[in-house]
Amino acid sequence: MSINKVIENKFCVGCGGCKIYDPEGISISFTDDGFYEAYKSDKAKSSVTKVCPFSDASVNETELGKEIYSRLSHNYDRKVGYYNKVLAGSVKDESEKLNSSSGGLTTWVLEKLLVNDEIDSVAHVGFDGENYNYIISKTITELRDVNNKKSRYYPVTLASIEKYLNNTTDRVAIVGIPCFIKSIRLIQKYGGLRNIKYCISILCGHMKSSGFGESLAWQLGVPPHEQAKYDFRVKKEGYSSSHYFFEVTDQRNQSKQALSSGLLGSNWGLCFFRHKSCGYCDDIAGETADVTFGDAWIEKYTSDYLGNNIVVVRNQIIERYFEQYSDELNIDEVDVDTFYQTQKGNYGNRRGGILANVEKCSKWYPKKRLELCKDYSGDSKKNRVYRYRMKLSALSIVFFKWSKRLNSFGFFRLLMFPWLIRYYLMNNGIKYTVKKFIPSKLKSILVRVKNHA
Repeated sequence: MSINKVIENKFCVGCGGCKIYDPEGISISFTDDGFYEAYKSDKAKSSVTKVCPFSDASVNETELGKEIYSRLSHNYDRKVGYYNKVLAGSVKDESEKLNSSSGGLTTWVLEKLLVNDEIDSVAHVGFDGENYNYIISKTITELRDVNNKKSRYYPVTLASIEKYLNNTTDRVAIVGIPCFIKSIRLIQKYGGLRNIKYCISILCGHMKSSGFGESLAWQLGVPPHEQAKYDFRVKKEGYSSSHYFFEVTDQRNQSKQALSSGLLGSNWGLCFFRHKSCGYCDDIAGETADVTFGDAWIEKYTSDYLGNNIVVVRNQIIERYFEQYSDELNIDEVDVDTFYQTQKGNYGNRRGGILANVEKCSKWYPKKRLELCKDYSGDSKKNRVYRYRMKLSALSIVFFKWSKRLNSFGFFRLLMFPWLIRYYLMNNGIKYTVKKFIPSKLKSILVRVKNHA
């Protein structure tokens, strides 16, 4: 059974789709790697393999998108799948933008669905008082609660709301990353979750383990056992929207901040704490969602420190909201190439990375749309870099576990240092590595060793 291979080879993202489909046969647990993972008992239905987003038995995003959207005369592009329009912009309300990851459009659309009686509730990620998890919001006040907004680079699972989703009479809108939305669509394909009326996707560079937030906070002097919550996207005037701050709040309700780019492991290109499956994911644009939201990472939009969204619209009702309530927005209609430019690095790292990883992978890996990935084929040097990022991902997770056991972040920094030197030699060359990387990182290590001596 293909889902067995997904779990055995560590490709399970813990989305919980299998648990929703088969509550008695599947359990989801949190592993010491810092991710959720499924366990399939002997009671599990054989058909559960069809709803796993990384199973070879599941329908791929192109086929799912065609089933859902092709009848609606949508456009099609290999980069984003089926779509109505591509938009870029934000809400005009600056207070809402300040408390959002980007331009505030995700919450705005959800509010419009509520006030226009299209839905009764929203299933989305928030802070439940103890941890980040899926929560249910039924009012605009709940949606606007700062604890229930912004990107949460922390593992969650739909299994936490399995009973609600399987039993509620609410008309639900659900928000998730592309692979989570795909699992919802697969369950719907086989007759489940008909109460979910709208699927909203958030663009995903890759899934992070719990170690990501813990490591950033530890660098600010708050060790894992003292951490309460994080804000990964604090915006400050004078900085571009792509240069945000990280904030940790400890158990005494005291907060500390630092510019994210100054913290080890915050560079997404290095892929620290990345889930293995993300090196084999080809869905950049959330192709099975009614609407997809991300950051508009191009100069025209990043100059506004409050942020802007890039949006792919596939649902006609949501499309109509952008027209009907345009006076509440600063919005541009753009094209697929603009979307691509905002996510260019993600396309190369993910689709190009798949080809590089497949080339040298001797074990089982998920069946992906390699015909789409060939558009991003790299040379031998680039392919080595893609594969090396997989190694950095795996090492960062293992080394951080060791460092937590020794209660020393300095140990993690020391272990990663030689591997980072090799990465920068490979990717940036000897001149950059000798003149910039080694002096700055070595100084950082020595300062911390001195401070803890």
